[in-house]
Amino acid sequence: MAGLESTKSEKITRIIESFVGVGNVKVAVTADVDISHKEIRQDAYDSENPSIRSRQVATNRQSGISG
Repeated sequence: MAGLESTKSEKITRIIESFVGVGNVKVAVTADVDISHKEIRQDAYDSENPSIRSRQVATNRQSGISG
């Protein structure tokens, strides 16, 4: 979780610093991740035609507590 928070914080900091200047922003990110729901999205592209050729979305929701 810390890796996700750190990555997002760095990206947000770079974006905001491009407007307000380096060192003029402080960013804090806290991630609350729900791992009971998983969505996988797969897009297929044709190399000669850059538009999406096909799209597949799979959703999986888990319930209960494993232990």
